[in-house]
Amino acid sequence: MIVVDVFDEDDKPLAGAVVKVFVDGNFLTEIKTVGGRAAIQISPTTARITIQASFRELSAHADIGPDVELWTFKLKVSQAKHLVILVHGINTRANWMTQVGQTLTRAGFECEPAGYGYFGVIRFLLPIDWLRRLAIQVVVSKIDAAIDMHKPDRVSIISHSFGSYVVSRIIEKEFRLKWHRVIFCGSVIPNTFPFPQLTSRFTSPILNEIGTRDFWPALATSVTWGYGSIGSHGYQGAPLAERWYRGFHHSDFLTKEHCEKAWVPFLKRGEVVDADAPDELPLIMRILTIIKIKMILVAILMIFIILPLIVDRKWTDQSEWMEGGSNPDIQCAKLAEKWEAENTWYKLDYMPTPEEQDWVGLRHAVYRYHCSGTGRLKWLSWRYWF
Repeated sequence: MIVVDVFDEDDKPLAGAVVKVFVDGNFLTEIKTVGGRAAIQISPTTARITIQASFRELSAHADIGPDVELWTFKLKVSQAKHLVILVHGINTRANWMTQVGQTLTRAGFECEPAGYGYFGVIRFLLPIDWLRRLAIQVVVSKIDAAIDMHKPDRVSIISHSFGSYVVSRIIEKEFRLKWHRVIFCGSVIPNTFPFPQLTSRFTSPILNEIGTRDFWPALATSVTWGYGSIGSHGYQGAPLAERWYRGFHHSDFLTKEHCEKAWVPFLKRGEVVDADAPDELPLIMRILTIIKIKMILVAILMIFIILPLIVDRKWTDQSEWMEGGSNPDIQCAKLAEKWEAENTWYKLDYMPTPEEQDWVGLRHAVYRYHCSGTGRLKWLSWRYWF
């Protein structure tokens, strides 16, 4: 009689594992464990006895001697109910979550999406924190609902693009939530985010997946505030484990094949699969990352809105008295031309005001025209360009 005990990675008896016995390489019998134990009757023999224990896709085997009565296997599998949350990015209906969710379900996980609706590019780029908080609040409410429905032993999360920003804020603020595994891809989290101070809220490492042709995180960092580019350049430090994929663009991770290859092993066993060597972004994107488009926009704002408040000059003038009527525009144009000749860096934006009329004698009318406006630096004046 040989008694075989099979335990999972949490040292809990593994019910339903299949135990097979081979004698000199030839199959003899098989039995399923009940409460993690299988008892197998074998006649005395001097032949080589091999025992194999398997559960789902995992198996282990051992050669034992004829005098062995008890053997124990420990398989790297968990019976715990493992819920995986999926969080999408911007400008999408996130159809990938259905395909990836089905793949995870077949692999033995519970799976739920936690979307925040359609989030457009303009909303994403606006540096207004409350707009982002609205999305975060929606995701938190759906995570809570999923946990309440499934009542899992473990909760993991996979997030893409802006979804990774949402998840990072949840890790930072929602201390009541504990994460078993965390996966980012195409992430827009800053490399200054304080993950090292938050390790009690997740199982290290966090898996950060980077496409060598994914320039969107770098562009988001260049254009607006609050985001980062660890999805383009990496976090470059613990507690993140980073894997680069040559030729991958922003959404190339979101497939059934990549889920099976990279995410399932990590979610189950914390296994970080081999990937490619890091690679530089295209030259134009490296330039944009260095230049920072948002700083150019600030400079333009300063030039065309704030600078005129400092350098503009108010202007008023009036013509001489003249007989008969005249076109006010012509008179103001003459006065403006004279002023601009004396102030060569400026261009006048002006308009005539009602003329002043007087009488010389009983019927002899004379007129004087008043003009007012603003003198602006030439290249800030619309009259200079049009």
